[in-house]
Amino acid sequence: MAKLMVQVEHYLDANPRKPEAYARFQKRIDALQSSSMEDWGSIVFDDATWMELAARRYHQYHLNPKAQHPWQWFAGSTDLLEEMLCQTAGALPAIVGVACHVSHEKDEAMGAILRSPSAPGRLKDRQELMSAFSEVYHISVDRVQDEQGNVGYQHRLQTRADGLWAAQTHIEAPNPCEPQWEALWANWEGTSRPLSKVLVYGDPGCGKTTFLSTFPPPVLAFSFDPFGKEIPYLKQGNHLVEDTDDRGTPIRQVFKVPKVVKKGGEKT
Repeated sequence: MAKLMVQVEHYLDANPRKPEAYARFQKRIDALQSSSMEDWGSIVFDDATWMELAARRYHQYHLNPKAQHPWQWFAGSTDLLEEMLCQTAGALPAIVGVACHVSHEKDEAMGAILRSPSAPGRLKDRQELMSAFSEVYHISVDRVQDEQGNVGYQHRLQTRADGLWAAQTHIEAPNPCEPQWEALWANWEGTSRPLSKVLVYGDPGCGKTTFLSTFPPPVLAFSFDPFGKEIPYLKQGNHLVEDTDDRGTPIRQVFKVPKVVKKGGEKT
């Protein structure tokens, strides 16, 4: 029997001057909240940077086209992300994952570079975004060398702060940790697991989407990234179904279909 692993929904604007992706997304969230959440094992938002851009264009060309200053559009997109990521996502009765890029800000008093999840306005300045998540992980690609001198690269999660990177865990995830859902629970002693809210941040190409794709299925992935960056989700199964919903949102469903063994050992 085919098992749904991931459903990727793409919220993109082909014409930035006629944006409608974020409006479609808001309607989708409203429909999701009024439906059965039991259909989904995890819900992920990928990622906050492109989500903010979609929200800002929505403000610029639809909600506030007569703004006198560009900062008004940034303020508007910050409001929308605050509402969605700090309130709605936290209230969803499901495991939630959010991907962010890295913010490099200089602390004028200490003269140090503070590294934290990138977010617009007060979500970063007052650390509102981080405070909305019980799990905050920094993901990186580290250079490693074995005893024979062979050099390789390893993806890892940092789950505790070290003065350079912000991170925290309430489930005692190992530090460092393999960027895979089950690896997070190596130290968990409870008989049941909480509906964790996870914020993962890192540089482009470090594996944020790959990590989110390992969350408990079926994964409902709201993708704001350009086409092509959803590939890690598509690798979670062996059968792909492509469609467009009644709002015009491109949807890709990834199923894991058991292979049928014919006589003679041939698989199909």
